[in-house]
Amino acid sequence: METDPEGYPIARGHIVRTSDCYLWRGRCPLCGKRHVHGLGPLAGDPKDYLGHRVSHCLQPHPHDRGYILALDETRLSHCVGGKPNPGYDIIPPEEVAWQA
Repeated sequence: METDPEGYPIARGHIVRTSDCYLWRGRCPLCGKRHVHGLGPLAGDPKDYLGHRVSHCLQPHPHDRGYILALDETRLSHCVGGKPNPGYDIIPPEEVAWQA
């Protein structure tokens, strides 16, 4: 499991844009299931909301102190699981800061 210098697990995912906000979606390093976290309104920079978060695991995990949300730099696809994902735009990491 990838960890940061303080020992927190790193959860890598991608940013999606809904009609009114950004979301982080990725796989949990603790339970292996997909999780979603809010990344703020469309008027803001979603990268400002990356960092430490409480896990959304339904089953408790020993030593669960949350994890660090990070971008998966390899995830550049505009679909999820090989299928188009209506209602969401997956934003490649290099395009995240297009709003100044």
